[in-house]
Amino acid sequence: MFLVYYCHHKGLILTDEDINYNYKQLKRHHGEAFARVMRDAGLLNIHNIVHILEFAGNNPDDAQNLVKYIQTRYNRSPKIKALTEKTPFELLDEAGYDAFLVETLEQQNSIKKYFRPHEELCTFDDPSRYKTHYMIHAVKRGADKIKPSTKPQRQDEYGTSVISIQISKVDNHISIKNRYNHSVSCCDATFSNNPDNIIPGLTHALNKYFGKDICAADMPEHFIERQGQFMWYEYEIEGKHFGHDCYATHEGIHRINKDHQMLLDCMILDTKTGEITRLYNFFGDEHFKFFESFFKGKKIQVTTNPQNKTQQLISVDNKHIATVAGNYIIELTLPGLHDLDDGIGFECIFFKLQEINLPDIEEIPGGFFSKCQSSSTLKVVNIPKARIIDNSFLFDCDITTLNAPMVEEVGVQVLWYNNSLEYLYMPMLQRIGDDREDSYFRQILHANKVLKSAYVPKLQLTMPEEYARLQAIVAQNNVQNIKCAQQMAMNNGISVACK
Repeated sequence: MFLVYYCHHKGLILTDEDINYNYKQLKRHHGEAFARVMRDAGLLNIHNIVHILEFAGNNPDDAQNLVKYIQTRYNRSPKIKALTEKTPFELLDEAGYDAFLVETLEQQNSIKKYFRPHEELCTFDDPSRYKTHYMIHAVKRGADKIKPSTKPQRQDEYGTSVISIQISKVDNHISIKNRYNHSVSCCDATFSNNPDNIIPGLTHALNKYFGKDICAADMPEHFIERQGQFMWYEYEIEGKHFGHDCYATHEGIHRINKDHQMLLDCMILDTKTGEITRLYNFFGDEHFKFFESFFKGKKIQVTTNPQNKTQQLISVDNKHIATVAGNYIIELTLPGLHDLDDGIGFECIFFKLQEINLPDIEEIPGGFFSKCQSSSTLKVVNIPKARIIDNSFLFDCDITTLNAPMVEEVGVQVLWYNNSLEYLYMPMLQRIGDDREDSYFRQILHANKVLKSAYVPKLQLTMPEEYARLQAIVAQNNVQNIKCAQQMAMNNGISVACK
């Protein structure tokens, strides 16, 4: 029997052959489980559904989360809308906000005063954002008295006390920005990017005011809609969204050429030419030029890691440079680098860097690998030839392993507030800070409570008080470990919480 299906979008008629074709294409590109979710939800009769889901990933759970939004977007009826004759500003006033339309750069950046350091919106760094987007800033009355939570949640009182509603002038993409910004997950999708979650009727009011077609449904986390297509993304930075082998800008979604391109954190590496394309601005020019010099015009090889098939190894002129997992550099080795002042820096560049190897460095400059300059996931640092480390090295980081066998002297506040390091191996270390410094600052590993071993034999002669302090921490932890082992034995080997 020959069947036809009415397509809810554009009034087109799809045959059973069209439906089967859509299912096969989704199965081919996204996997059978993903395709089945869309089939069971009755979405295969939507015109161009294969194109719509081109960048939606292949996770069936994500597909299930997307179903309701697609149903609302493409199968909606007027009853779904909360109709109102009020303006967006009247509705936001009812919700407790003082709201205004952004029409100048000064207005765009006027709410910056409400944001804490390192949580400012990338909007403030984009002088043309108010030109490319319809933008409404909304400040909750009394926002200056609302304090951030010790456990931030995207929709908590502080996070939603200052919001920025931004709608692309190119398509119907909407983003509701959060006061916490990147301190919470999906900060650019506050209220699930559904204005009706702020106050019912706001979606319709915005559509009417700006002449747009925003969908009054919750967009699931880690999805955006660009020019009629849905894209799954893993992270967002400076208004750009990064997914698997694709990224989105205000202009639309871009796919990389997997034959000779790799998406690495904030960069695209062309393995044919060694050219690196920056996708956002936090990578300083000098740092970028230096990093680029490792690849440009050289022979690049990409192979599968024999110890972990999900990872790739990048070599340049037969020298190992990096280990990659997904779109991330998780391990970086820079042979031949002798002077860090020549340019390498790590401010927000590598999002999931776990290990850094600097085999030829002899001196580490001040502030290098402090919390604000290194990946929050960094765990292992190898500097086998380094002899001198300046102030604030690995300050407020959470590394577990530091290999620095040749280091003879370090500056002040080195390894401070690092509460993950258990084994300190610095056999040549003789000096911490300067004799003129207060003894409090002439400590290494200040505020560490988990140290289990400290092999710093030369400090016993040169700085006996600091040596004794470190050994006392080790001894205390070892006593705790013995007590814990005894408790486990008494509980027939069952793990217990040891304090």
